[in-house]
Amino acid sequence: MFGYVKPLRYELKLRELDEFRGFYCGVCTSMQKIKYISKFFLTYDAVFLALVISGLKGKNYKYNKKFCIETLKKVRYFSGSDIDFAAHRFLKLLEYKLIDDYEDDGNFVKFLLAKSIGKVNVSREFENQLIALLKELRDIEKNKIGSIEKASDIFGRTLELLVSDIEGIDETNMVVLKNMAYNLGKWIYVLDAFDDIKKDAKKNNYNPILLEYGFDSGDSIDTFVDRVRPNIRKTLYCILDDIVLSYNLLEIKSYKSITDNIVYQGLFNETERILMGNNRTCPKKV
Repeated sequence: MFGYVKPLRYELKLRELDEFRGFYCGVCTSMQKIKYISKFFLTYDAVFLALVISGLKGKNYKYNKKFCIETLKKVRYFSGSDIDFAAHRFLKLLEYKLIDDYEDDGNFVKFLLAKSIGKVNVSREFENQLIALLKELRDIEKNKIGSIEKASDIFGRTLELLVSDIEGIDETNMVVLKNMAYNLGKWIYVLDAFDDIKKDAKKNNYNPILLEYGFDSGDSIDTFVDRVRPNIRKTLYCILDDIVLSYNLLEIKSYKSITDNIVYQGLFNETERILMGNNRTCPKKV
């Protein structure tokens, strides 16, 4: 469900690509400090959050250097409290999502992965709200509610929660940021549901698109995908319009060319990649 919020790399200038790598490796480093294995849960979504928070605060980071055991070379990375915030919030979300999945399907591997992430300190209020939202989403899935709107709304509120208590951002920008995060969560959920259609149909997993549009096990999944694609495209682009409208109202003071690339180009490119190819690709090292 993660990894879709990324830039259109060939449209980034060399300096911008270096800065994006600085954030990418910075979030990875922050995760690694919690527990080494946590770095393998790095997603582009967490990097985007770090970029936006830093941009709203007008941060300009200096590069740090370290040897990366994954790439076997020295890398340059950014570090700071806002980068840590993004890393920790996404790790906590992933931890509880894995636990929630384990309680739903009994897959003990997911439980072990959740426990391998390490201790991420968040407020009790945040933790309780996160647990409640994921339970709400699990109930939707368990009861096989065929509504992409209801399911995506819950995940939208989950991403909104991730940015709900960032310090150092004025009230106006915070309202807009929360709205953007909400719609970004909806977009991620719908896109992921479409991305998983064939797999979910084969394994008889919950997928609100399959239920809402009446897929039957005797139908051709390729024909079904072709049938629902126009409606899902319309849904995704309506959500993208709301994301862009919110983003345009944010007062991004630094690294704006990178976040512009992600919002104006990356999200749209990823939308069409999934809609037309329906193939999942793992995030590559940048």
